Amino acid sequence: MLSKYKVYPKYKSSKDPFLKDIPDDWLATPIRYLGKLKGGAGFPHSEQGLKTAELSFYKVNALGKADDKGVLGDSEDTISISTSRKLGAYIFQKNSIVFAKVGAALLLARIRKTDRKSCLDNNMMGLEAYSKKVVSDFLFYAMQLIKFDYIVNPGAVPSLNEKQISEVKLAIPSMSEQKKIVHFLKNETAKIDILIAKQEKLIELLKEKRQAVISHAVTRGLNPDAQMKDSDIEWLGEVPEHWELKKFKYLFKIRKRIAGELGHEILSITQKGIKIKDTTSGDGQLSMDYSKYQLVYKGDFAMNHMDLLTGFVDISKHDGVTSPDYRVFTLEHSQSSNEYYLNILQMGYLDRLFYPLGQGAAHIGRWRLPTEAFHEFMAPCPPQKEQKEIAAFISNTFNKVDKLLNKATNVVSLMKERKVALISAAVTGKIDVRDYEVKNNG
Repeated sequence: MLSKYKVYPKYKSSKDPFLKDIPDDWLATPIRYLGKLKGGAGFPHSEQGLKTAELSFYKVNALGKADDKGVLGDSEDTISISTSRKLGAYIFQKNSIVFAKVGAALLLARIRKTDRKSCLDNNMMGLEAYSKKVVSDFLFYAMQLIKFDYIVNPGAVPSLNEKQISEVKLAIPSMSEQKKIVHFLKNETAKIDILIAKQEKLIELLKEKRQAVISHAVTRGLNPDAQMKDSDIEWLGEVPEHWELKKFKYLFKIRKRIAGELGHEILSITQKGIKIKDTTSGDGQLSMDYSKYQLVYKGDFAMNHMDLLTGFVDISKHDGVTSPDYRVFTLEHSQSSNEYYLNILQMGYLDRLFYPLGQGAAHIGRWRLPTEAFHEFMAPCPPQKEQKEIAAFISNTFNKVDKLLNKATNVVSLMKERKVALISAAVTGKIDVRDYEVKNNG
């Protein structure tokens, strides 16, 4: 991809292990000479939820919600100018470059920019470009190449201070050349973004189609000529006339088997299924006493019913233990298929069938399905032979669609890698784009 671009006629050593060789007339310049670095401040709880203040206030989780150009838009919180002054919080101007300075978010190396005046929380840092030294957008592109994992303070919680980041060197050409590079990158990365957006749209459509096919098979069966009857269940509608309807309490039995000892595999219920948890990495929530966890055997259903927004359900392929707060149960109806009912249970999350039955506080991710609501949930119950045929059809559909999804996902990954490579090559002088012109295809 990069071979079609020219290189500079002459290079020199930057004397920096990350920049290496740079064009002869470029300078390896520490960030402290390119802009003003400032840390964020704590957010006052008294202004939590206040929407009438003058300034946006970004917390570190906002870094993961930027648009495809890396711009932070509307913030969940605001802060008044008077409060920012009381806190000694720095007010960052529009086009400031912001990033995390502590914790796991720092290692994600998300470089973002603002589109308005704003303040940052104390887990973040901002950089305002000196307009006479560097073009703001060039600095934004160049900052994306910083290898944060090499310069952070070691320890259980990674961190970075202003002095450390201020010493990082970037390759800086003249102002006029910076503008040409920015012009090049805006146009060429926009083309890549269009391709990425098309593939991401395809991925969403494939997921929707897959779920629609599954939902239809589970609730209508595979015979389009079957006589139908009204189920009298709002989410279900009509079902084949020969199907039964049963409450979950007549199909499943909830188990509560506390391990009482250590040494079992720890199982996590994720939206990609039940996984064995890596307790050595320190990632995620860890328990002080896994002996109080409940046993899960191969073939058991395990369900995170505590969070109907991000939880899920699966059939375990492992023996182990999982949180005592989760729901572990077995299919007790002898004329039924585990795989068929797994699809219904997963529809409960994917199609939001369980959501209207939930209780709790949805805004903080605690919208749970009570035991009584689980027991009373009404589901279709086709003959066992038909259940197995439907499950086999769904499995085959999954395999076909997943191949297309994997292909599209790989294209997105490749496009993103190309975008990063293009930015890297342009802002470090590995390619010469001074003569770049936008081609008019019209």
